[in-house]
Amino acid sequence: MLKVDMVHVIRHKFKIERKSLRQVAIETGLSRNTVKKYIEKLNNSENQEVDKCLKKRRRSPVKEIVIPRIIEILNEWKSRTTSKQRVTSQIIYEQLLTEGVKVSRETISLYLRELKRDTLETYIPLIHYAGDEAQVDFFEVTVDENGTRRKAWMFLMHLAYSKKDYVCLSEKCDQVAFLSAHVKAFKYFQGVPRRCVYDNLTAAVKKVLYKDRELTDKFKALTAHYLFEPCFARPATGHDKGMVECRGKTIRLNYMTPIPIGENLEIISKELLEKIERRFEGRQTQLGETMLSLFEKEKNLFIELPFIDFDYRKIISVQISSQALIQVESAHYSVPSHWNRLQATVYIDNTIITVFCGQESQVYSRLKKGEKSIVYKHYLKDLARKPQALRQVAPEVIKELGEPFNTLWTHWMKNSSPLKAARALSQIIQAIVNHGEETVKILVEEALSKGCSDDLMFLSPLLRHVTPKITNIPQQLIEIEVEKSDLKAYTILMKGNDYEH
Repeated sequence: MLKVDMVHVIRHKFKIERKSLRQVAIETGLSRNTVKKYIEKLNNSENQEVDKCLKKRRRSPVKEIVIPRIIEILNEWKSRTTSKQRVTSQIIYEQLLTEGVKVSRETISLYLRELKRDTLETYIPLIHYAGDEAQVDFFEVTVDENGTRRKAWMFLMHLAYSKKDYVCLSEKCDQVAFLSAHVKAFKYFQGVPRRCVYDNLTAAVKKVLYKDRELTDKFKALTAHYLFEPCFARPATGHDKGMVECRGKTIRLNYMTPIPIGENLEIISKELLEKIERRFEGRQTQLGETMLSLFEKEKNLFIELPFIDFDYRKIISVQISSQALIQVESAHYSVPSHWNRLQATVYIDNTIITVFCGQESQVYSRLKKGEKSIVYKHYLKDLARKPQALRQVAPEVIKELGEPFNTLWTHWMKNSSPLKAARALSQIIQAIVNHGEETVKILVEEALSKGCSDDLMFLSPLLRHVTPKITNIPQQLIEIEVEKSDLKAYTILMKGNDYEH
């Protein structure tokens, strides 16, 4: 019996070095019969291995019985489950046991694994070219804004070639936030990628067609303004834009842990972007090339920015109510009372809304659904004529007017009845309407300093010289000269020529 190393030498000389039996026998000092015996064993073992691979699989009667029933169970339970609460091998195993079918759980698991493998797609390794592609998505995040822990939305645009990111946080993930983030991202990158990849979010896609998408009007205008091509992932197929999906999770874990803190979302966004930028500048590829140099190369191939930024604001028309209130996105805002029952145009920005009525406008912070913003300075002209209504809202009016009106109101409430205080306040407000807040403020401060605030005599200079304000005179009327009236001529006209001097 030869040792293993000698058998290996014989096989190597015969199979690899291609030597004859005689040459192998001479070089190893063995007989030709011995060499021939071990070479024949080698050939027989190789043939057995080949036969073993080609041998047909043994029949499995249990599988032949069980597999059709497994398919039936999967089809029956399809409407009763979801992808998150799917049918498992344990559930099928228990169901088959109740039906009296004897089968191992391992057999069921192997079949389900093979069934899943047949349905999985093959991923293609892609090439990303400089200046060509950016992937876009929204991610839900948690922040501490002004001491309150709350949910926010993180917009992320990720450049596929240089791996540079732009992020910003917003209150909502609606169309206004989506479009405004694009404008800021393109300015941050100093150019526009030739195409952007999205999932089928409602801010961009109105309807998913068979091989195309019907875009929303505002998003279509954005693509026409910046001249980039919008591309969309297949429905419910997030890995079509897997780079941004993965990067969004990485930013949440590595850049937003612990939970970021700030006075508002704008400050938190700025600090987050600065942190990402610092780490980006120090990153390198496996070949030793810096990511910053890749971005500089990519930036030169971007589409140039247009001279004017895209107006991403949402524009709606609203009817102003009899209470001088408007409703925008289920939130209510007060407007100047002389706008009541007119039509107004509202421009909705990411954080503010601007209301236009005729030549006038008002700017408000954008409120959440169900919130209300009432500015009682809008109703001063009406409150001056309604002491009872003023009495009900006086604390809010005084709060908006501030000092010294707050001190004056507190003094009146202590030394007279609420109704008398409200009537006195109505005269103060009438003076503000006629002469302006600053003028009345000076007189009130003087009265308080002299201790003569119990009556309204300090307003007498204003009450004696109330002159109506004339504003917004049409240009055509300004150019017309009107002669000064003559009482003498009027008397002659009325009495005839018998007028005596």
